[in-house]
Amino acid sequence: MEVFRVPEGAEWAKIESDCARGIWEAGDIKLVDRRGDPDREGEPCFRMRWLHGLPLGWEGCGELYWPDQPRYRYFRVLGLQAARAIAGTDRGRSGYLACVVGKAGWYDEACTLASQAIKWGRGKAGRESSGEILADAMPGLPPDWQVKLHDRILTDTIEAMRRAQGDGDRFVQHHASLDLVALGEHMPKGGSSSSFVRRVRDAGVLDVKNLAKVLQKLRPALVAERAYADALEGDPDPVGEYLGLASTSDLVTGAAGLVPSALIPAPSTATAAEKWAVKRATLEEMYEMQRKDGLLLYEALVGAGRMADAERLKRELKSRYPVPTIPQGDSEEDVALRRLLKDVLPPGDLDARLRGAEQRAKGQGAATAGE
Repeated sequence: MEVFRVPEGAEWAKIESDCARGIWEAGDIKLVDRRGDPDREGEPCFRMRWLHGLPLGWEGCGELYWPDQPRYRYFRVLGLQAARAIAGTDRGRSGYLACVVGKAGWYDEACTLASQAIKWGRGKAGRESSGEILADAMPGLPPDWQVKLHDRILTDTIEAMRRAQGDGDRFVQHHASLDLVALGEHMPKGGSSSSFVRRVRDAGVLDVKNLAKVLQKLRPALVAERAYADALEGDPDPVGEYLGLASTSDLVTGAAGLVPSALIPAPSTATAAEKWAVKRATLEEMYEMQRKDGLLLYEALVGAGRMADAERLKRELKSRYPVPTIPQGDSEEDVALRRLLKDVLPPGDLDARLRGAEQRAKGQGAATAGE
């Protein structure tokens, strides 16, 4: 913070005390007294910039926190703040601003903005979600810069977890582990989830239990890469966990099934048969979500060679979530439900989909054995 002159109504001692208090922590503002500099004509009362090089700042003549008083209204935004004003972006969305800046070609600045937003917010209440920042920022960067951003944040997150372990700060550890999940769910183009997991595992910043929690969140991506052992590492009873969550979901679905069809939100022209079909298709869509999660876990179990668990899960899936037959009749109800279910149910019955999962898993196993 460079001060060239004290604004009318302000006091130098107050400026010093405010800067000493800092933004995130005491001492993080460097105050530079320029009041005695020659050639101050034309300079604003103050100019603020970031020491780490991020082109973001303000200049003007006034106190930032009193915009309703006329003498404190002269401000001008600089660098990325000006870009944000021009782009009309939300002040709270650092990731979206990083995307705008990245699309303008300022890749390093975009990476710095996104990574610093995650770093500064870690462990602070009401922070912007790291997943939201990554989801917003990534599309503004080419693939090689996505890798750089992802690596920069991952390196900082691992270091933060090490410091938090040394300090015994469980709050920061918890939020850093959430950042790891977000990083795993927002991989750069061409990135490998299994490579990401190996790096996290080798860093040694997570115990077995918390590593298993992170891997469970990343299971869809790991299964897609056929990294079946990683997808199940440290999880002694994945079938039991799945069934517990499925039972809770089934209670919600069952409660939804009790809602009368007449209360289903629909256009005023919808018939009773069409409302009934909307209700049935909605319930089936909820069951389909459970089928997909179960089939994903089944493929991982087969691929990891955990056949006893796989057989147990297969029995449960066939008992709980058989694929219903799509009605072929000509009644108004059948026609309406058939039209809706074609977008809800993928081709093939449950047996066919289980066989498909087995083939994918065993094909990868055969390839691995061949190597």
